[in-house]
Amino acid sequence: MADKNAAATVAAPVKTSKTQSELGAAMARLRKNKSAMIGLGLFLFLALLAILAPYISPYGYATMNPAEKFQLPSVRHWFGTDEYGRDVFSRILYGGRYSLSVGLLATAFAMCVGVIIGATAGYYGGQIDNIIMRFLDIFQAIPMMLLTIVISAALGSGFDKTIFALAISHVPDFARTLRASIMSMRDMEYIEAAEAIGCGTFRQIVKYILPNSFAPLLVTATMNVANTVLLTASLSYIGLGIQPPTPEWGAMLSAAKGFIRNYPYLLIFPGLFIATTVLGLNMFGDGLRDALDPRLKD
Repeated sequence: MADKNAAATVAAPVKTSKTQSELGAAMARLRKNKSAMIGLGLFLFLALLAILAPYISPYGYATMNPAEKFQLPSVRHWFGTDEYGRDVFSRILYGGRYSLSVGLLATAFAMCVGVIIGATAGYYGGQIDNIIMRFLDIFQAIPMMLLTIVISAALGSGFDKTIFALAISHVPDFARTLRASIMSMRDMEYIEAAEAIGCGTFRQIVKYILPNSFAPLLVTATMNVANTVLLTASLSYIGLGIQPPTPEWGAMLSAAKGFIRNYPYLLIFPGLFIATTVLGLNMFGDGLRDALDPRLKD
């Protein structure tokens, strides 16, 4: 028994050191990936604009001036004005707060729930795993957009309700990702060593399994943020999710669709910000996946 305890005591630090070394190498590869760094830069730039919106926007997002409605882009109004004379540039800056917040919060909520479900299914296996996986199969049998629309329609519009509707549709992605990681490492030596020293189930999952499953979860989360931003805009565009006069990018597209022939800039600018956000996150997510893939090590 003493030999087992000694082996277990040595095994955990070695594994931790190895994990830190692999993480450092992965981050080095990520920094060398120009497209990933450009994507991260684009997202951080848009996030910074949203955070600093009260300080850099020339007008309030709800300030109306009917005498200046439908002004074309100019020095006074960089992105023009809408049908109420509101400055489109200011509304886009504030709209980033809603669009990006929904994407990040919905992904974080889905990740928390998915980690609990995936850890339970992967660690215990057997009948528990079978029941959980069949339940997730039911969710994934429904197209994600349709499921989100159904949940959003049932809950109604609003910031918090939109986050919940989007999060629920993404839970299976995180649950399956973590379940697969846990099942691949459940019989590893360092898990057996943790059991030998009397490590409880919760501590094994939190201290040993989750840190070693962080890479695929991080990649999934990055991709899901981009997908959620796009779904948020889609929900607002069809009349669900966040509604006008809140300056969310999808809601701005929905409000401007009746003016597309005469005033296309009302759709072009919010659409560009949505596209840039999704592009930046996808570029970063692709680079992150490549950096964390052990088969691509130098």
